[in-house]
Order: sequence, then C-alpha cells, then structure tokens
Amino acid sequence: MKLDMRMSDRPIRIKKGTNWKTIVISMIFLIVAVACATSKYWAPDDREIMMYNTDNDITFRNMKVNLTDYRVDLDKGLGEITLLIDQTLIEDRLSYEMEYDGTYAYQDGSYKVIEGSMLPNADSDGYVQEVMIQYSLPDDYWYISLKLSQEENKTEEIKIDYRKQKKSILTDKGDDYMKNFDEINLKLITQEKTVSELTEITTGYRSSVDELQKKIDAEETKLKIITDKKMLEEKQKVIDNDKKALEAAQQNLSEKQKALKEAEKALGELYDEKEKQR
Repeated sequence: MKLDMRMSDRPIRIKKGTNWKTIVISMIFLIVAVACATSKYWAPDDREIMMYNTDNDITFRNMKVNLTDYRVDLDKGLGEITLLIDQTLIEDRLSYEMEYDGTYAYQDGSYKVIEGSMLPNADSDGYVQEVMIQYSLPDDYWYISLKLSQEENKTEEIKIDYRKQKKSILTDKGDDYMKNFDEINLKLITQEKTVSELTEITTGYRSSVDELQKKIDAEETKLKIITDKKMLEEKQKVIDNDKKALEAAQQNLSEKQKALKEAEKALGELYDEKEKQR
C-alpha cells in the first residue's frame, strides 16, 4: 500500500501564542481587586461621624464637666483631651478609662491622667480643676472614647471622631504639667466673671433703653389726640422726663458696652497667652 505524500495547496496558518483577551480581563480583575482592598486609603470615609458630649456640659452629682480641647499629633502618635471640671465638694472625684472604636480598651500604660490644682470658683463656693488625658493614637482608628465615672453614681462617655481631631504639635507631658497653668487659670476665672457680670449689666441697660423708647413712642402717639392744653402740658413734661431718662440709660449702655468689649479683649489675650504656654 502506498502513502500519498503530496502536500496540500492550502496555506498553513500558525496561531499566535498570546491570548490578549484573557490577559486584559485578568488585568482588569486585578486592578478592581486591588482598588477594593485599598479603598479605605483613598475613598471618602462614609461612616457616621462619631462625636458625643463634645459641645455640652456633662453633669454628675455636685459636678459639671466640660470638654475644652482635643488635639492630636499624627507624627508622634499622640493625642490630648482637656476637661474643665466645676464641682461643689472637693471630695467628689472622677475615674477615667479609654477605648477606641467602641470595642478596644486602652491598657493603663497607653494613656495618663494629668490633673491641675483645685482652684476656687469665682462664681460660687465650689472649685474648678483642669484635667488632661494624654494618650497614644491607635493605628487606623475610627473614634476615641473617654469614659468618665463617678463612684456609685453614673458613667458618661465622650466620643471624638478621627476626622474631627485638631492637628497640633504635642509633647509628652509630665505629671505636674497642668499645675503650670494655675496662675493664668486664676486670671481667666476672674476675667470670665468680669465678662459675665458686664454682659448681664449690659443686657439690663439694653432692656431699659428699649422699654423707655416704647413708652415715649406710645405717649407721643397719645399726645396727638389730646386737645386740653393743661393735660397736653402735663403729658409733655412726662415725655420730656422720659427722654432724659432714656438719654442717661443710653449713655450707661454705651459705657458698659465699651467696658464689656475691653473685658472680652483682655479675656481673649489671656487665652492666647495660655495657648502659647502649651
């Protein structure tokens, strides 16, 4: 039997070895996978902003706590929370615990409580104290929680979202750091009392001016319909006296407004001085 060894006249086609369609699909899949895995580093964080008890007073038995400052140093991995405590009895105390993301508790060595001196309150018979909590920043956290507890009473919590933290340059603070501010804090307490008193006095004078002006306007309206000459003269005297009282009240208001403006300026300068000391 003979084999037919003749070649066919049809051209021979050699297929290319690279499957570009498969490579492109694989690359797209890889890019999507990497984008999904790293999205938290470049995509906007759409989680809820966790801020709680940051702009209101927190009340305990015979005690009121106000958050006055919170800031972080990202380069050093440090954070600070500053509280102002207003209390009636010096024996009342708070304890502090920290955690982050509502789950992870801080160890004792990763934060410290730095207490200032108990200073007399200018507005009452109680005391005020400034307290700073300095802590280590956790990696990739959502929010910091500071828990304040008063024995046999209750526990309150402050939450600060990482997106709302104030960026600053911080240093590791010693145990007596807050006591360095005793002198300026006493000045601030006194100046804040002055501003508060002047604000109250100014508000009183402003109310007097408004009431006198309304009274004069009403009396002058009535004056237009009075025909009796004697009665007209008597009403005019009342109005003239009221106008003199209005002028005096306006003068007092102007003086107190000026004093208030100066007191507020002095208070702002004290806060600036304290900020420089930080």
